[in-house]
Amino acid sequence: MFLTFYFLPLLLFSSFVNGQIQCGQSNEKKSNAGQCTPGSETRVIGGQCANPGQFPWVTVVNLALFGMNIGICGGAILDNPIPGIPIGIPVQQFNIAIGERNLNDANDGQLSYTSTTAFVHPDYKACSNDNSNDIALLKIGGKGMNVPKFSQNGLGSTNSICLASATTNYTGLDVTIAGWGRTDKNNENTAKILQYAKIKVVGDSECSNTFAASYNSDTMICAYATGKSSCNGDSGTALFYQSNSGKAEAVGITSFGVQNCEGSPVVYTRVSKYLDFIKSHLGK
Repeated sequence: MFLTFYFLPLLLFSSFVNGQIQCGQSNEKKSNAGQCTPGSETRVIGGQCANPGQFPWVTVVNLALFGMNIGICGGAILDNPIPGIPIGIPVQQFNIAIGERNLNDANDGQLSYTSTTAFVHPDYKACSNDNSNDIALLKIGGKGMNVPKFSQNGLGSTNSICLASATTNYTGLDVTIAGWGRTDKNNENTAKILQYAKIKVVGDSECSNTFAASYNSDTMICAYATGKSSCNGDSGTALFYQSNSGKAEAVGITSFGVQNCEGSPVVYTRVSKYLDFIKSHLGK
């Protein structure tokens, strides 16, 4: 049985960009990690707690209906006004936090925003089993979104992520997933501290064997490592690759996988196939 992770892929764009720090750069501060002893978080699945500032492009998004939060997903900051939107759900607004790490700590440097404007890919088929074109963009308005911003202790740090290269073959390369989704295949518990795990992009043949006609190698990409996986609540978060220059590139966006999230690859929207769609909405 295949499982769409409740909410659809999400990319987040900032309204103000400070050009002195390049996209994909981290501000990791290991000495200020704290609040995450072994076993206190049982992971992404199979992951570990992120250090402050380690992934400053990762965002958390709460979906609100009639003033109540009805779900959580993730996003990644890009470098102009605008994350993706859960499609087919009567959401009234999105409550977005950037610079977030610990969901239980209201004072760890995060900044909060709301949005009601979304750009859904025109070929996405809502309310169906077809996960093709599983991408949308959410616009955040307002002034003063200081992105990037690096703090001395790492907390509250923000930065944009670079986009994937249209010419790079990522198959076989090590990549990273991060989010606040389910941490155990046996229960619905989700992480309170940002989790991450290292996995590997696998070949299209392995993905096709697992997902058959549901997998489209042109618009999707797969990644896997034994005992490690994205899961419910991680939707929208970026699958990213650390390039030789040290910059993080958004390769995929968490889309769907098997029930209980372990034992087979997870499918991600292939970012490189949607560069035109993304760039067409920058600045709107």
